[in-house]
Amino acid sequence: MEVESYKKLLDYYKKELALMDCVHYNSRVTESVYKKWLPNANSCVLPITHLGIKDNRKRKTFSQECIRMMFVGNITTYKGFPLLKEVLIQLYEEKHFNWVLNVWGGDNKIDKDCALIRYRGKYTANDLNKIYEQTDLLVVPSLCPETFSLVTLEAVSYGVPTLVSENVGAKDIIAEYDNYFIYKDKVELYHKIKSLLSSTDKIDEFNKKILFSSWTHSMEQHVKNIKNLIYKPLLDI
Repeated sequence: MEVESYKKLLDYYKKELALMDCVHYNSRVTESVYKKWLPNANSCVLPITHLGIKDNRKRKTFSQECIRMMFVGNITTYKGFPLLKEVLIQLYEEKHFNWVLNVWGGDNKIDKDCALIRYRGKYTANDLNKIYEQTDLLVVPSLCPETFSLVTLEAVSYGVPTLVSENVGAKDIIAEYDNYFIYKDKVELYHKIKSLLSSTDKIDEFNKKILFSSWTHSMEQHVKNIKNLIYKPLLDI
């Protein structure tokens, strides 16, 4: 009975979306999922943003003595936190001690398995500048397809290098700077973090690329992109 209800809902959405002149996808991850069901739909991929994301890019300095990593959000399996924790504990057991992981968005507590994993609790928008000043690398390890990831764009807006799984829609933005910071699986995540711990060169270069690139993620630019998406085809008729 429940399966039949979901089938009816899926059929309904397929019919509704088939009526659209153009489907706006906020990432290629979203597009790839929807095109399984709407292979012939006219579509366009445009990243999203929001008014709170401004150009706060800054030149950062990185210390080899301690790479300050950050995870934001729900620590459940589908968000990839347990996998990230496994990787970091493995590195810790291999005597890689030059890191700390600050976990934001949940409870304020001590991790019972590793003292270098620290749960900082909830935060507000007023805390962002200080949080990102104290962050060298954001990790977004989602295991399930994630349509975008505004926290990825937020980190980039502060000049913070970001390492994302290939399931994260905002990998489109990361790819503009350095494909190295997109990984496929647990093994690749392990090797990339290990490499970043051995040298700050790559995260330093990422920060420079963010600074030296044009900032194209303002709300004003997003509005222009959407207007072009909607009205340009009509003007071309």
